[in-house]
Amino acid sequence: MDQELISQVEQYVNGSDDSQVDSISEAVTCQSVTLHRLVEALGPSLTNVDVDVRVRGTRLLSGVLQTATSLTLNGMEVQLLVDFYCDRLKDRHIVIPHVLGGLWALVSYHSLPSGSVRQICTAVFSEIHMQGISQGDRRYFYNMALTFLENQVYEEELKSFAADFVFGFIQAMDGEKDPRNLLVAFRCVKAIAEKLTFDMFAEDLFEVISCYFPVDFTPPSNDPHGITKDDLVLSLRHCLTASNKFSKFCLPLLLEKISSNVNSAKLDSLETLTACTRTYKAEDFSEFSEELWRAIRQEVFQPVNDNIVEAALSALESIARNMASGLITDSGSSNTLEKFLHIVTKECVTHLKEPSLRLIRPSGHVLHSVASASDPTCVAVVNAALPVLLNKYTETTQGAHQRKVLEVVLGLLKATKKFSDLHDVSSPLLPFKDSLLATFYTTLNHSDDSVCCAGLSGLAALYCLSELLTKEEEFVSARHITQLLLVDVAHIVKSESVSALSVLGSKSPLAIQTETLPLLLRQKAGDDAVHILSCLSAVSVHLDIIQVTLPEILTRVDNCSELDDDQKQSTSVAVSTFSSLSSLVKAHTSNDEIVTYIEEFLLPQLVSKPVSAVTQEPLPTWSIYYESETLNALCSCVRNVMLALHARSQKREADSIAALFMNSTSSSVSRDPVKFQPLEPHSPWQQTHLVCLLTAVLCHCSKDVHCDAELPLLKQLLLLACNSEHQPTCTAAAKCLAGLVNRMADGDDLRVCINFVLESVSTILDDEGSSSSQLKGLTVWLWLCKSLVMRSHDLAKSMVAKLIGLFSSQLAESAADGFYIVLSDCPDVLSNAAVCNSRLMYRQRFFVETVPLLVAGFYQSPAGDRDPFLRAMSHVLQSVPKQVLLSELPPLMPLLIQSLSLPESNLKTSTLTTLYSLVHDAPLVISQHISTLIPSLLLLSQQAQEMTVRAAALQCLGVMTILPHHMVFPYRLRVIRELAPTLDDKKRLVRKEAVKCRGEWFLLGSAKH
Repeated sequence: MDQELISQVEQYVNGSDDSQVDSISEAVTCQSVTLHRLVEALGPSLTNVDVDVRVRGTRLLSGVLQTATSLTLNGMEVQLLVDFYCDRLKDRHIVIPHVLGGLWALVSYHSLPSGSVRQICTAVFSEIHMQGISQGDRRYFYNMALTFLENQVYEEELKSFAADFVFGFIQAMDGEKDPRNLLVAFRCVKAIAEKLTFDMFAEDLFEVISCYFPVDFTPPSNDPHGITKDDLVLSLRHCLTASNKFSKFCLPLLLEKISSNVNSAKLDSLETLTACTRTYKAEDFSEFSEELWRAIRQEVFQPVNDNIVEAALSALESIARNMASGLITDSGSSNTLEKFLHIVTKECVTHLKEPSLRLIRPSGHVLHSVASASDPTCVAVVNAALPVLLNKYTETTQGAHQRKVLEVVLGLLKATKKFSDLHDVSSPLLPFKDSLLATFYTTLNHSDDSVCCAGLSGLAALYCLSELLTKEEEFVSARHITQLLLVDVAHIVKSESVSALSVLGSKSPLAIQTETLPLLLRQKAGDDAVHILSCLSAVSVHLDIIQVTLPEILTRVDNCSELDDDQKQSTSVAVSTFSSLSSLVKAHTSNDEIVTYIEEFLLPQLVSKPVSAVTQEPLPTWSIYYESETLNALCSCVRNVMLALHARSQKREADSIAALFMNSTSSSVSRDPVKFQPLEPHSPWQQTHLVCLLTAVLCHCSKDVHCDAELPLLKQLLLLACNSEHQPTCTAAAKCLAGLVNRMADGDDLRVCINFVLESVSTILDDEGSSSSQLKGLTVWLWLCKSLVMRSHDLAKSMVAKLIGLFSSQLAESAADGFYIVLSDCPDVLSNAAVCNSRLMYRQRFFVETVPLLVAGFYQSPAGDRDPFLRAMSHVLQSVPKQVLLSELPPLMPLLIQSLSLPESNLKTSTLTTLYSLVHDAPLVISQHISTLIPSLLLLSQQAQEMTVRAAALQCLGVMTILPHHMVFPYRLRVIRELAPTLDDKKRLVRKEAVKCRGEWFLLGSAKH
C-alpha cells in the first residue's frame, strides 16, 4: 500500500493525474491509509525547492483534509498540522491559497488545541495582505474568524488577545468589496461587538463598516449566489447596532444620511435609527435629541413619500420608548426624556393652535407616535395636547376643521389604550372624560356625516379603555347612539353607529340590553325591518345579548309567515332575517359558550319552523317556507351552525335530523309520524323540497362524522330523486346523495353504494320511454359524477364516458350542459366550505382526461350531432386555468371557432372571452386561424341578438390588431367597411366598443400603432 500511495502522490504532484486526490481522500477516510503515512509520502514534495512542487503537495494535503470530513485527528496531529500551515504562510504567494484552505479544513472539522487560535490569527495577520489575495481565499479567513467568534470553545482564548484580534481583523477587512465576503465579515463584526472588549478600537471598527452605509448594491441578473441588497442592508444594520459603543459615531452618520436627497438612504437611515434604540442607551441619544427631532420633523412635516414618513414616525416612537425605559434604570434619564418631550410637544401644540390647521395632521401623527411609546410619554402628550384640541374643536365652526381635530383626538385615544396603569396611576384621560363625552355627543347631531362618524369612533375608543366610563355613562351613550340609529341618517353614519354599539356590547352587555334592545325591538316590522334586523345581529356580541335577540329575531320570522297578503315583502323580510342570523353565527364560531347556546336554541328552531309549516292540516296555500329564496337563506344559516359545532355535537345533530327525515321523530320536533314524510316521492312537494335542510346538516359535518342511518338514507334519497314529480326536489335529493357519497370513506361500502346507484340510474337512462324519468336520472348521474370527479375516484372516468355517450340521445343537450355542473362551484354542497373530499387540481386532471374524448367524439360524429361536443367543450374551458389550456390549445381551436355558432349567448360570450385572452397568450396559434375567426367575429358583431355577444365580438376583433402585421393587414379594409353598421347599434355600450375597434383597425400600419 505504501508503494501505491507513493505512486499516487507522485502522479498528483507531477500533474499527470489530478483525480488522485479523490482516491487518496477515500483511502484516508476508510483508514486504509493514515494521515501520518500521507504526510511522510508528501514530505519530499512539501519541502521541495521547486515552488510548483510545493504548491502541488500543499494542495493535495489541504484537499484531503477538506474532503475527508469524517477523519478523526488527535490534538498532537492537529497541532502538528497547524504548525506546518502557519509556517508555510511565510512561503511564496502562490502557496498561500492552499494553506488557507488547509487551515479552514482544520478549523471546520477538528477541535483545535489551546493556543492554536492565537497562533493561526497571529500568523495570518502578520504574513498575509488580505486584499492582495483572491475572493475565495479571503473567504477562508472570514469563515475561520466567524468560527472562532461563534464557537464558545474558543471564546476565552479569543478574549486573551482580543485587542490584537480586533486590530488584525480591522486591517484584514479594510477595503473588502465582494458581497459574498461582506456578509460573513459583517457577522464577524457583530460577534466582535457583542463578545469582545474593543473600546480602544471602537472608532476604527466602526469606520471599517460605516463606509458601506448606506448599501448601494444591485445584484446581477444571473447571480448564482442569490445575494440581495436586503441581505447586505440587514447584515450591516446588525453591525451598526450591535453595541452602544458605536452610538457616538453612528448617530451623527445617520443624521447626515437622513438629510440627503436620496430616498433609499433616508429610509435605510431611519430604519437603522429604529434598530439602534434596541441596544443604545438613553444617554446615548441625549446628546443628539434636538438634532434627531429636527431630522424627523423635516421628514414628517415635509413628506417625500409615505414609506419615509412611516419610518420617521416609527423611529420617533422608538426613541421616546428608549428614553422612557431608561427611567427605570437611570434616574438621570428623566431630564433627557422631559427635555425631548418638551421640544416635541411644544412645536406640535403650536401647530394645533394655528387657525388654518395646515400642519394638524402631521402634528397629530407625531403626537400619536410619542404617546404610544410608553406610559410617561402618554401622560405628557395627553396633558399637553388634549386640552388644546378640545378647545380648538369648540372654537372652530367649519366641519372639515372639526373633523381634523377629532381625528387627532381619536389617535390619542387609541394611543392611550396601551396605558398600563403602573403604580396605581389613573388614566391620563380621566380629567378630560366629561369634556370628551360632551364633545362626542355634540357630533351626533352634526350636519357633516364625517364629523358624526368621527364622534362615534371616539365613543367606541372610550369604550375600549378599561374602567374609564361609569355604568351610567355607558348607558347614556348607548341611548344616544341607538336614537341616532332610528332616525334618517346616512348609511355610513348608521354603519359607524352599529360598530360603536358592538364595541360597547362586548364591554358592557347590560348597557345594550337596557338601552339599545328595547328601542330596536319597539320598532314595527314594516319600519325598515331589514335595517333593524342587521342592527340586532351586529350588536349581538355577548351571550347575554344573544339570549335576548335570538328569540326576538325568530319571532319576526313567525310574523312574516302569518302574513300572506304581501308575499314578496314577507319573503324579503324572512330572507333578511335568516341572513342576519347567519352573520351572527359566523361572527361567533370561536366562542364555545355562544356556539353551545346556538346549538341548543337556534338550530332546533331552524329545523322545526319549516317542518311545522308543511305539516299543518290543511296545508296553507302559501308560506314563506315554500319559497326557494327563504329556504336558501335558512339553509345557509344551518350550514354555518353545523360548521361551528364540534364533532360530537355534529354527530348528535346529524343523527337527529336523519331520524326526523327517515322516521319522522326527533327530540326537537314533535309531530305525528304520518304527517312528515319528506323522503317519500308521493308526499307533497312542500315536504319533499325540505331535503335541502338534510343536506345543510349532513354535508357540513367534519369528514369523520357520519350519521348511523347513512346507507338506508342513501337508498331513500335515490328513490326520491328518481321518482319525485317536483323538479327542485329531484335536484335537492341528488345533491344530498352526491354530498354523502363524496364524504364516504374509501372501501367496499363506498364501491357497493356507487355500483348500486349506477345500476339503478343506468336502467333509467337507457329507458327511452319516458323523457321526464330520464331527466331525473341524468340529474342524479351528473351530481354523483361531480362527487366522484372531485375526489378523483376511479369510477369517475366511466361515468364521464357514459355522459359523453348520451350526446347521441334525446338527452344530448342536457348531458352537454351537465359538464357545467360537474366543474362549477356549488355553494350549498360539494364545496370547500362543505368539508368535502376534493383533490388538488381535480379540474386540471378532468380536463386532461376528458378533452381528448370530446375532440375525438366531435370528429367522429356526423355534422348534425356535433353541437353537444361543442357545448361540453365550452363548459370545460371555462373551468381550467389558462396555463393548462395553452398546453392543449392547437387541437382545440377548430372546436372553439365552431362553438361561436352555438345558439346560447352565455356559451358564445364565454368562448369570446377565452379567445380574447388567447390573442395575448398564444398569438401564433390564433394567427393560424385568422381567416376563419375574422369573418365569424364580424358576423357576430352585427347579427348577434344579445348585446353582450356583440360587444365581446368587437372587443375580440379589436385586440386582433396586435397579431403579426403581415397576417392581419390584408383584412384591414374589409373590417373597417363591415364595422360601419355597428357604429349605429341601438346599444350605447356596443357603439362604444365599435368605435374603439374600428379605430384600432384604422391605425393598423401607422407609426402610432
